[in-house]
Amino acid sequence: MKQRAKKVRRVIANAYDAYWFLKEHPAFRIRERDAVSPSKAKKLAARGFVITTDNGGKCWREHKHVHRHALDCNLETFYAKVDDKRVVNDDKSKNVNVECWLEFGRLEYGYHYEGQPESSLLHCHDYRLDCGAPTFDEALVKLANLVLKRHGDYEDDNAEYKRCGGEDSCADCKESKRFQKRLFRGPVVGDDA
Repeated sequence: MKQRAKKVRRVIANAYDAYWFLKEHPAFRIRERDAVSPSKAKKLAARGFVITTDNGGKCWREHKHVHRHALDCNLETFYAKVDDKRVVNDDKSKNVNVECWLEFGRLEYGYHYEGQPESSLLHCHDYRLDCGAPTFDEALVKLANLVLKRHGDYEDDNAEYKRCGGEDSCADCKESKRFQKRLFRGPVVGDDA
């Protein structure tokens, strides 16, 4: 009888691991997008690019492998003085310890109000990820472990390229390869041509 391999849970014990785990977590990154005309959107969609359309008809070309990261633009950092119980005391003389507090959340494209014709980038706050520690590094490790607990682990970024089909079926990968050839005026590393 064949035994199943036990899945190893990721351990996040330092700021370096925490930073990269948070930066690349699929739940906390979103595809970059560019506005395109409806006629260009139709042509791009026919070539296999990801196209989305707002309620008001504005078209966007989403880039499959280019992301905006919540860690870069949606992490709030606040330093406070706290008492020995790690809370801000009304008696200010008891607030002698430094605490770094972090707030974090997802990014999404959406509407600020119902009926709005054009979507925009929204910065969301997930209060369940609020945390703090005496130093920024310690707080970042706590945040990463909260994200791991609430949103789970993920495979490394190379898995995304494997799933997309690469240059054989991904319009974004084909475009990137053409761009690299024009840029370097010769074969791309790993290119058989």
